[in-house]
Amino acid sequence: IRVFKGKVTTCNFEKPHYDITARRATIYPDDRMILRNVTIRALEKPIFWLPYLNIPLGNEAPVELIMGQSDELGSYIRTAKRMAISRYVQIKPHYDWFSRRGHGFGLDTQYQHPEIGEGEVLLYQIRDRNAPDPRAASPFLDRNHDNDRGRASVRHRTDFGRRSNVILQWHEFPDELFLSEYFEKEDREETQPSSQVVFTQNSDTYGFTTEVRKRTNRFFPEQELLPRVRFDWKNDRLFDTNLFYKNTQEITNFNQKSERSAEDQDVVRLLTAHEISSPWRFQGVKFIPFGNVREIYYSKHA
Repeated sequence: IRVFKGKVTTCNFEKPHYDITARRATIYPDDRMILRNVTIRALEKPIFWLPYLNIPLGNEAPVELIMGQSDELGSYIRTAKRMAISRYVQIKPHYDWFSRRGHGFGLDTQYQHPEIGEGEVLLYQIRDRNAPDPRAASPFLDRNHDNDRGRASVRHRTDFGRRSNVILQWHEFPDELFLSEYFEKEDREETQPSSQVVFTQNSDTYGFTTEVRKRTNRFFPEQELLPRVRFDWKNDRLFDTNLFYKNTQEITNFNQKSERSAEDQDVVRLLTAHEISSPWRFQGVKFIPFGNVREIYYSKHA
């Protein structure tokens, strides 16, 4: 089927919120639709042009397309296209248009390598026409600024065998409202993502963890760990007796940061915990009497 000066949309209003117009189109039913000289329009206004667009008519959409309306963003169209650039790396460029905010661009990169590990890098930038003043005490106090806003997030994991791994997370945002305004799903999952590196080593008898957490967004309150080192001896039998022993040793350098402040409160905590138990059964009922001791020391403050 050949179409000249046609348009396609999934909006069922008489005047669609969006449509894709094409000077020429060739439709292969149940296979694909090829559009040439393509214009993407929102509210009948052109916002993007493509010389060529191939739309499969199967289950997989060629372009992710989200349209909507909100009080903060106005009418909007969010588009993304996933593509593989190698057997280990996939990218997903973004282009978004918001009637009250402007144009946004982003790039998501996902990778999975048998030696390096797996992870993702999320980048996004928008010239926001209703951005908060970065110098204000709160983003709620002063809006209507024309400023660049963006995010950079990195998540990575490398496994060393089945029982050891290192996990890295790093997040930077322009203000505390950015994630909720432009990435609402992420914000619902984790309102204040932490930037941290965690190394874990496990075995049948012990577990060892080292964690470093650092504040990367000064408008969030954060309890930094610089670092926390923990060793757990798992519950194990003492020699040939019916006694079982486990213990925990931990040292943590806490640094409490207040929101939008350089002031902090730091303290070093030492923790040691020991427990001895002797499980036994009586008429099908299991009893575990135990005794333990737990000591905690702080370098300052009560």
